[in-house]
Amino acid sequence: MRSILDLIQSLNETADLSAQRDTFLRSVSEFGYDTLIFGMIADPTQSVPAEEMFWIDNVPKGWMQHYEVNNYAIADVAVAHCLHSDRVLMWQDLFDRIDAGKLDERNAIVQRDARDIGLQTGFTKPLVGDGGGRAGISLLARNT
Repeated sequence: MRSILDLIQSLNETADLSAQRDTFLRSVSEFGYDTLIFGMIADPTQSVPAEEMFWIDNVPKGWMQHYEVNNYAIADVAVAHCLHSDRVLMWQDLFDRIDAGKLDERNAIVQRDARDIGLQTGFTKPLVGDGGGRAGISLLARNT
């Protein structure tokens, strides 16, 4: 595996977000991850202009549109987790809670839909900036 310094150097060599995403994914693929979701997290009950948000992902085609049309950010457990915690959230724990009936139905729908397109194995790590800004990164292995 390349060193973290090699990865950082590779990321710094291009300003193109798509190329940076692909470089990062090549690095984490060694650990079995093939899907990345990374971006700023805003309180979904507040209106934040799209141009103020930063988001990159390589989720299956159509997922983000489905997510936005259904306003899933309001019920997404991973989004809420990123807003209120700094600990890693394991996606398997979410599915265990769904299977045990311990997750609100609206929350469960978001996760079931993600699972239906193969997004179920991995984790979400909240990130907190110096000014209190929130972001999150999810690394997932598609189960297809």
